Amino acid sequence: MILDFKQTYLEFVRGDSFDLPLKLNEGSREFPVYCDIPENGSLEVAITLPTQPIENAIIKKVIRHSEPLMFSLSSEETSLLNLGKYYISVRYIYEEPNEDIPDGDTPEEPITTPEPRKITTIVNDKLLYVTGTPRPEVYE
Repeated sequence: MILDFKQTYLEFVRGDSFDLPLKLNEGSREFPVYCDIPENGSLEVAITLPTQPIENAIIKKVIRHSEPLMFSLSSEETSLLNLGKYYISVRYIYEEPNEDIPDGDTPEEPITTPEPRKITTIVNDKLLYVTGTPRPEVYE
């Protein structure tokens, strides 16, 4: 699975809202097959500092199956960031249901239990620049 980005890096102005439309591609770059997020899947979009693991992201959002493929930040969220270089990463998370037959003489409706999550990184450390006016220092 590929996430199509046309830009080599992303940039937004601190304090402005930011919308990044996403295109999920199950094909190849030469022969794209665009799709929605599967029912048991989600996308996790994270903004991190250059050496920060995705688990400790400054901003992390999850886009689920029924939601539009759009990563959005409000002006309040972007105003919390300092100017500088960040990275944006996108992971695809899929939980495949596992059907178990309940104990008993006659099989009833199968019980569906999720297997452990399968995580695939589809965009790793895409450059993201925050520009504009520096954050004011707050003094107590």
